[in-house]
Formats: sequence, C-alpha cells, structure tokens
Amino acid sequence: MKGELERDVLALPYAGVTILRSSLSSATAPSSGWARRSPSDSPGAAPGAYKPMAASAVARVLVRAAADGSPGQRIIELADIRRLAGGRN
Repeated sequence: MKGELERDVLALPYAGVTILRSSLSSATAPSSGWARRSPSDSPGAAPGAYKPMAASAVARVLVRAAADGSPGQRIIELADIRRLAGGRN
C-alpha cells in the first residue's frame, strides 16, 4: 500500500515532492509487541531497521526539506533521516 501511495503522490503535478521513509514514530509506536522488540530479538532483522525514532526528529528533517523548496522529487530514506536529524532520534 505504501508503494502505491508513493507512486500516486509522485504522479501529482506538484513542482516539488519530498517523501520521508521513516521508521515507526516514538509518538505512535506501541508500548509492547513486535515494534518494541530489539532488532536483535528478531532473527534476520537489520540492526535498527525497526527502531522507533522521535517524531520531532522526523519533523525537523521534513521542515528543512520543505523550507529548501527545491523542485523535483526526492525520497529521503531512513538512514538519511537519522543522519539529517543529527543523530537525535
């Protein structure tokens, strides 16, 4: 579903579109269950791949991207979100 949504948003006639591919937000992450388990608890899971990150860190990156105002399409992956957020997640 996310892939379809991204495709449809990118097809809209906007001058610039930025999509952030973030992990779960700590503001909405469940307090228990699979999303709170350490990646090391799940065999084969990439380290940090599902680690929730602070919603404020994602918001900082999104606000900076919007303020940049660059035309075109860009997708910011999780590793880049963490880097651009300054490691504060």
